[in-house]
Amino acid sequence: MVRKKKVRLGLVAMTGISPETKGVRWGTERKSRRIAVDAIFIAAKKKKIDVLLFPGWTVWVKPDATHSVAAVWHEVEWMVRRCDKNKIAAIFQVSHKDEAIGAKLTSTTIAYGKSEPIHVYVQQLFTRSGDARPLAVEALVKLLYTDENRRVTLKGIDIALVICGENNLLTVPNKGRAYLRGKPNDSMQWRDYDVLFNLAHTRMGEQGKLVNRFKVLSSKNKQHCLHCTNATDGDAIGKAHLYGYCHGRKEIDDKSIKAATWADDKTWCIYPIEV
Repeated sequence: MVRKKKVRLGLVAMTGISPETKGVRWGTERKSRRIAVDAIFIAAKKKKIDVLLFPGWTVWVKPDATHSVAAVWHEVEWMVRRCDKNKIAAIFQVSHKDEAIGAKLTSTTIAYGKSEPIHVYVQQLFTRSGDARPLAVEALVKLLYTDENRRVTLKGIDIALVICGENNLLTVPNKGRAYLRGKPNDSMQWRDYDVLFNLAHTRMGEQGKLVNRFKVLSSKNKQHCLHCTNATDGDAIGKAHLYGYCHGRKEIDDKSIKAATWADDKTWCIYPIEV
């Protein structure tokens, strides 16, 4: 099915701290995130954004011993009301602690569009290159190719979801093009999406390798690879927090990030991308 018009995506970067930070004031941080999210939706509506793409830890659930799945879905429903009110679809994360696995911080990623199903992804398969072992990479590729929780359709756009350090499914040699880890000759037929969205939690290291991966993940005609994250530890939002590539070419640069829709206090920005 051919789309009749372009869809306007809003790639979001936010400032803040990690929910794992020692001594974090959960109530204060949760409130500030909610204030920022409300402002982002208002600005996105003015800019005629169709789908908002948020970084990880979008909203928080307090990690106490009594919280349950119901607490997570309370935050989901809070976000969904904003989607419905503003008629904007969104992909976002609810950060929480999973009682089933003890105190480990985890995130539930949600994609929501009015009159469309809610898709839930729970488990990030690996966080860094050292954890991207062959079986884990193979499992992720299978999910990207077949799992409805990893391939969501919003406003007619087919979006593949890769969570944070899972972009390490591609390895980058010292000289040369990135390829599927452990399979240098793989044709990567699973790259049949319109957009691969890599939402992350904090700024990643080895930016050169990251760029190499994004070029490969967006190498088909009119295909996009988008990445956003939080600016933590006093960082100002910049090029390391928002990446966009289309057909292997960069579509976001420093000057355009500075010109993006900003909060007055520079705690978030939205970068519009048409697909």
